[in-house]
Amino acid sequence: MVLLALLCIMAVCCSPALGARDVRVPLTELRPSLFTDEQGNPAGFFVDLIEDLAKKEGWSVIWVSGTLSESWDRLSRGDVDLMPAVTVTPERLILYDFTNESVLSIWSQVYARPDSGINTILDLEGKRVAMVRGASSGVGLRDYAEKFGVTAIYLEKDTATDIFTAVSEGEADALVMFNSAGQEEVKEYGLATTPVMFNPAQFGFAAL
Repeated sequence: MVLLALLCIMAVCCSPALGARDVRVPLTELRPSLFTDEQGNPAGFFVDLIEDLAKKEGWSVIWVSGTLSESWDRLSRGDVDLMPAVTVTPERLILYDFTNESVLSIWSQVYARPDSGINTILDLEGKRVAMVRGASSGVGLRDYAEKFGVTAIYLEKDTATDIFTAVSEGEADALVMFNSAGQEEVKEYGLATTPVMFNPAQFGFAAL
């Protein structure tokens, strides 16, 4: 079903202007779903899914590296054709088409140093929270905190590596990102998963 849904949306975005069925896909760094491996090659679940479909349909996939915000901008301009590993928001629905079938069920999670004392959303009052620029996990945290009257200081960074580094080096007190990505990085940076989780969502694809 996921492949069928992806095929339908690709049929819409792959216009004759693409010539020899080239499909341009953003490559953001969102381990383990989508990332660049140690050899400099695209890797992850979404890469496998897209490459498998490309073989079946005779497409030539062109991976375009960039940050999440850069990739959204490129999709808006038509510089890329298919945006993988993204969630639906009301604002995005106005601009983009999304697959109906989800690829992964995810949620937003707050991570911090083991001694942070962050156990509920209320503990983020006055805290510096790092987030990836353009990610819906950050937007969701702002909304979630606002509902509880919590005022935090939000630090936007370009990549997941940037926000994990910010917390591990003391620039930020906590970070927020999707659980599917955070599970890979949390041990490497000596951080811990807090009980603060919210904003369940579905990971899928978007096209202009």
